[in-house]
Amino acid sequence: MKKGKSIRIIIAVLTVMSGLVPIVNLLYGSLLPLFLMNKYEVKVTGANLGGVIDGPDGPTVAFMTTKPSFPWITAFFALLTVLGIVYLVVTRSRKSVG
Repeated sequence: MKKGKSIRIIIAVLTVMSGLVPIVNLLYGSLLPLFLMNKYEVKVTGANLGGVIDGPDGPTVAFMTTKPSFPWITAFFALLTVLGIVYLVVTRSRKSVG
């Protein structure tokens, strides 16, 4: 395998992986609270505490009420995704020209 082709494959894989981070953050940070508010009719946006509910004959439930990452981490991975896509498009167009 040529060196250029293996680098393109590595960058393509890293681009896809870094593109998943903003998608997961969007789902977890925005859509999950909306789903919980509509399904269980509770307000989850103003919660500040985490809790564990344990019943003697039921399952244990852990609630996480803080966001998993900062917005700049999501922005960083989104930027990496855009840069990876730009690199792949530019190298493909150079390959077809030359």
